[in-house]
Amino acid sequence: MKNNFAILFIVLSTIVIGTPNSEDNGFKKDVRTFISLLDYIGTDYHNAVSDGKVVNSNEYLEMSEFINRAIDLFNKVNYKIDPIEGIDISRELEKLRSLIENKSDKNEVFNIAEKIKSAILKLDLIETVPTNWPDIQNGGILFHVNCSSCHGANGNGKGILTKTLNPKPANFLNDTLMEKISPFKIYNTVKLGISGTSMAPFTQLSDKETWDLAFYVSSL
Repeated sequence: MKNNFAILFIVLSTIVIGTPNSEDNGFKKDVRTFISLLDYIGTDYHNAVSDGKVVNSNEYLEMSEFINRAIDLFNKVNYKIDPIEGIDISRELEKLRSLIENKSDKNEVFNIAEKIKSAILKLDLIETVPTNWPDIQNGGILFHVNCSSCHGANGNGKGILTKTLNPKPANFLNDTLMEKISPFKIYNTVKLGISGTSMAPFTQLSDKETWDLAFYVSSL
């Protein structure tokens, strides 16, 4: 995981730093929510369906709600997307909905969700990297103030409030988990929160502070 973090910084250093674009906050939030929904579908679908059967009805209902919401959000933002690309993405979204409805294999669902997410990210509708070099030390301070009570002082998921929370907070020292999570995904989660959990959106944090926090968590 440490090597992955180092690679992220090398990639970041090759990017020409610019100023944030002028997209309105509502549009950005919709795009970020759309991407987060695809993340949840791709990574959590296996908890809902196995071998063509529903193994958790609540999780399966959530998957159905997520894909329908994702399609609604895409229809809301696609006015800024090239019509041909928009049609292609719409088709893939309908394919993803069909896979979920037919309780298809988790790998098929994951691959289509990732394909759609990659197509959206390539359109540069939102910033996916910070506009300034992340301040890891500041990220650590922000983590201590805002996150340690749930995620623990060292990020192990065992904060003073953990016993009262369901589901339990993520353990950021779990390499298997963290290998699947990028600073961009952490940034989105901090900005949007996670519905149905105690993870609320931290709207009081600036974009820079959120990136500082995201890269700090990635470094644990």
